[in-house]
Parts: sequence; C-alpha cells; structure tokens
Amino acid sequence: MKFEFKDQFRAVIKVGGKFSTFPKATDTLEELSVVLDKAGLSVGNIVAIETFKVLEEKQRGRAKARY
Repeated sequence: MKFEFKDQFRAVIKVGGKFSTFPKATDTLEELSVVLDKAGLSVGNIVAIETFKVLEEKQRGRAKARY
C-alpha cells in the first residue's frame, strides 16, 4: 500500500506577547498570507512558518473504507 502525501503550511504567530499556531493551514504560502490578512493579522505577526505533510486521501478510522 503506497501513501501519497502533500505539503501544507501553517504559521506561528505572536499576538499580544503570546505565541500560538494559527488554526488554519494552506497548500501554498500565498494562500496562507491571504488567510492571515482576512483574519486581520499582518505579515509582521508571523514568527515562523512550519511545513508538514498530510495524506492526499481522506481516511476514516484506521483503514480505508471497503465499499
């Protein structure tokens, strides 16, 4: 069984002296900046950008559905 992964990006932000991870992740860095802008945050609030891998195919539970 071969798993296909894709990269996603999330931002670590600093607001009011506190660090937190922005709750939304995107497929590209450009989309991440648009989402942050819509949330009222500027690029200056970003401390770091993290990349992580997610499965291409959605799964429920431990195994793929058999039907």
